[in-house]
Amino acid sequence: MLAVFSVLDCLYLAVAYKLGYKYQGRPITNLVILFSLLWLVLLWQLYKLAMHNPGYWSALIFRTGFVAWLMIYAFPGLGEPCC
Repeated sequence: MLAVFSVLDCLYLAVAYKLGYKYQGRPITNLVILFSLLWLVLLWQLYKLAMHNPGYWSALIFRTGFVAWLMIYAFPGLGEPCC
């Protein structure tokens, strides 16, 4: 599931950055993309740790990080603001 969402997130960021530059500005868009990709790298490291060291806590940390990434950074609204 992480691999599928990783590919989808990278595709989304590649397509949506133009709208982000237009409506949010370059610094904010670049920062959001950087945070999203850094979070993704951290998730892959947590996934490798959870697979190498299977257990309750490693699975809990990975899944909590995965859900947090999905809710906050995976598909940011880079287009026109609603308000």
